[in-house]
Amino acid sequence: MVMKDSYLSIAKANSSDDVIEKKDFFSMTWKKVFEEANGSKASDIHIQQFEDSIRVRLRILGELCIIQEILETPEIRTTLINRLKSLCHFELNVNDEAQDRAFTLKLTNSRYRGVVTPGVFGENFVFRIIREEELPTIKNCLLPENIEKDLLYAINRKQGFICITGPTGSGKSTTLQATLMEISRIKKNVITIEDPVERIIPDVVQQQITPKLTWAKAIKAAMRQDPDVILIGEIRDHESASLALEAAQTGHLVLSTLHTNDVSGIVDRLIGLGVDRKLIADNLLFISAQRLTQKLCPNCRIKNPCGGFDIGNGCNDCSHSKIKGIIGRQPIVEYSLHPDSDSIMNFDKIRFKSTQLKTSLFSEAKRLSLEGVIAAEEADQWEKKQVWQTNQNPPQNLNHGHVNIQ
Repeated sequence: MVMKDSYLSIAKANSSDDVIEKKDFFSMTWKKVFEEANGSKASDIHIQQFEDSIRVRLRILGELCIIQEILETPEIRTTLINRLKSLCHFELNVNDEAQDRAFTLKLTNSRYRGVVTPGVFGENFVFRIIREEELPTIKNCLLPENIEKDLLYAINRKQGFICITGPTGSGKSTTLQATLMEISRIKKNVITIEDPVERIIPDVVQQQITPKLTWAKAIKAAMRQDPDVILIGEIRDHESASLALEAAQTGHLVLSTLHTNDVSGIVDRLIGLGVDRKLIADNLLFISAQRLTQKLCPNCRIKNPCGGFDIGNGCNDCSHSKIKGIIGRQPIVEYSLHPDSDSIMNFDKIRFKSTQLKTSLFSEAKRLSLEGVIAAEEADQWEKKQVWQTNQNPPQNLNHGHVNIQ
């Protein structure tokens, strides 16, 4: 195989599509990967280097599936990796630190949020896939009717703070993007601050965080642009947290995300970041935590003798799926609407959970399991977690009322 690739000419290509459409082994290899990821409705592409191979996996319906093992010589693997870096517009001469960037491929009509990190055997890549033609809506987020109703109520307020939490890949960014689709973006000035900008949203001013434009600077700049709605991709520190709540306090609707385990963790985290409790109490509008789990095929699911259903063996209804018996992904959501001021001014995690949640992750998992939407095993895991947490934090004699978790 000819190894006279000019990395300089690749780096100077006009676009990612120019790189991927080259008619050689290196570009064709990655073209097939991106096409298969698109065709199988994968959410992520993982490309990892090991001692003797490059392994390519796709995350489909929450599970990683190997689609290719590239067993080539070290020289060819090096050229493959450099071609992939060129495709993503990563710096070719940087291989000892992480790089991240978003890019678009006309080939698949999708945007990709890519990150490359150094490893023992070479650099490893993960690409989050954002399909441009699939602008999210509240309806296709599959939220329960009560949660959808309360979220729509919240996003139609003129001011307040909406925050969604959850681990990476839980769909929180998609839910926030869906809320923007429900806002009259022609009549209102909607500004987003993101790192990176994942999905292009019509009629929205979107700003990209850079080394010079920090989160705090971007929020301050947005406030000077007469905004009605501000979406902050992530709250990371005291300054950005305080500015977000202050923006809500001064008559703006602010949406953002945090990395915490549950809804009570949002309040705990904001307090831990040093935000004034009165500012939090006055402005929390809608706060939620969510997870994504596999959705059972209703045609071939199997009745569990202990209650609920298990994954079936596959049928015509789910034959399009890469995983037998699964037809999609289902959110599990807990949330609180307008938590009362006292629960924040005198914050206690156990008390907050027992009095301020309209639904809990455990109760939602149990309900979805009994309805046959998700597997009984998923609900069992949440039940075990709840029992463990109760044992870690035994109930105290707190003099307060209780709200039923439905």
